[in-house]
Amino acid sequence: MKLIVVNEYQKITQNDFNGDKKGFDELFQYALSDSGKEVLEVGHGYVKTKNYVGLIQTPSGYSIEILPKVYQGNQEGDEEYCRKVLYLLLKNIPNLPGYKNLNLSNIHTHQERLLEVFIRLFLDEVLKLIQKGIISRYIVQVNNLNYLKGKLRLNEHIRQNIVHKERFYVEYDEFLPYIPENRILKSTLVYIKPLIRFQENQRILNELLFVFDEIPVSHQVDSDFKQLKNDRSAAHYVLALNWSKIFLRHQSFNLYSGKAISFAILFPMEKVFEKYVEQIIRRSGFFRSIKSQDSSHDFLKGNEITFKLKPDVIGETENIIFIMDAKWKILDENITENKYGISQSDLYQLFSYGKIYQSQSNKKTVQLILFYPKTNQLTQKMVFEYNEVENPLKLCIFPVPLINNDWEIFDLSTCFD
Repeated sequence: MKLIVVNEYQKITQNDFNGDKKGFDELFQYALSDSGKEVLEVGHGYVKTKNYVGLIQTPSGYSIEILPKVYQGNQEGDEEYCRKVLYLLLKNIPNLPGYKNLNLSNIHTHQERLLEVFIRLFLDEVLKLIQKGIISRYIVQVNNLNYLKGKLRLNEHIRQNIVHKERFYVEYDEFLPYIPENRILKSTLVYIKPLIRFQENQRILNELLFVFDEIPVSHQVDSDFKQLKNDRSAAHYVLALNWSKIFLRHQSFNLYSGKAISFAILFPMEKVFEKYVEQIIRRSGFFRSIKSQDSSHDFLKGNEITFKLKPDVIGETENIIFIMDAKWKILDENITENKYGISQSDLYQLFSYGKIYQSQSNKKTVQLILFYPKTNQLTQKMVFEYNEVENPLKLCIFPVPLINNDWEIFDLSTCFD
């Protein structure tokens, strides 16, 4: 497996593939496909990453890791730091299988490839479901036996046993583990086996293959996925099967697939950061109530049509409504010429949210917060005031810690001190 590590918004050329034209062409063709256009762009002799992070695996054996661009410029140690940031942010995506229970202390972020981490998360989920028990169901069996069992299938019995009078062609139910869920998991274990390089992952995989030894692989994966039953008996299978969809059907946070690649596990960095911020806001205990994508306020009505406001997060204390938004963008508090890199359109959007909430919120104070990642370039909060004569809205630019559980000192009460 040949590893290429890049960041968001970075160009990839044939030189990154050590001159391997076939490997580069696979990535280039993927970037031209309908699914690839969203995450990559192409130019003359290069492919450029966009704001997506994760992993792209090519048929010729290249593993392209796309890490978040946390630092501006190329500083020593960037790759290790960015990898740690990515793992910690992904941990807070509620619908990413396994990450809520990921023990990051077991992940050597400076050594392990993303693929090994994703594989480990799948293996951990399979281990958990084995502890709770591999499920079996009654499955209809049709066999020609030496004894009568179940229901005799008379027509087949006559055709098959004219000579062998001692046999019975029968149909019966048997309680077996050969169900779609288990076939899918067995197929996933077999699929990832040649991809693994990390010794601990190989050890766990071999143990699991021993447990699943008698279960056949799935010969029709799509059909088996359609047969999955949504019942309580298989509830502990959900996360492991989600990972199987990623490996066998190329489905991750968003869907990316194509003949030019083996699979892709990719996440929009803006959404990853938004989810991360929302989770640490909820953990802060600062608000009496919190709503995400709140649509309780209208901003435009007419012709029997209503347009709703949908700010990222609304938090309320006893007397204050906080309208909050998160932007994955590296600001620089030392550069005032371009206003630290703050987008004016983001300020307009938040201002419009604030004015409508201010007019419809029973005289509660409304305050605005924009979250950006905390970096060496942005270390301190900044407070601004919109230029209004009456009831001017205040805006706080708040740097969000990314590693080392710094969210524990995430104190919004200091925002407008």
